[in-house]
Amino acid sequence: MGKSYLLLKLAKNITSGGGTVFYFAGEDSHYLLQTRLKQLGMEGCDDLLLHCGREGLFAKPNEFHTIIESVLNAVKLDAIFLDNMELVLPPKPRGCDDYAYYYEQLPRWAALASKHNCAIIMTHHTRKETTEK
Repeated sequence: MGKSYLLLKLAKNITSGGGTVFYFAGEDSHYLLQTRLKQLGMEGCDDLLLHCGREGLFAKPNEFHTIIESVLNAVKLDAIFLDNMELVLPPKPRGCDDYAYYYEQLPRWAALASKHNCAIIMTHHTRKETTEK
C-alpha cells in the first residue's frame, strides 16, 4: 500500500468514527484524489476536508504552518494528514543533515498538534525498493 492510500485509509477510519480530517494531497490532481476516494468508498464524506496540489494558500512552504494554525483556530479537526512533508516544510539548507533539519522543524508542528488536541501526520518520500538482487 502506498503512502497516500495509507493516509486515506486512516482518514476513513477516523471519519467513520465521527471524527473530522483535513487531507492535503500536495502532489495529486483533483481527478487522482477523487479516483482514490471512490476506490476506498469515501466519496461524498462531509467530515473529510480536502486540498489538492500546491495552490493558493498552500503554495508557500514557509507559510504552511501559519495557515494550518489558522485552520485549526477556525475548525475543530481530529487529524491532519500532510502528503508530503517536502511540500510543507521550508527547503532544507544546503549541507544540513536530515536529523538536524527535522529536529529544528518538527517541534513546532508537535506543539501545534498538542495545543489543538489534533494528530498531525506527515509523509515522506523514500526510495522504492526494487525486486532485483
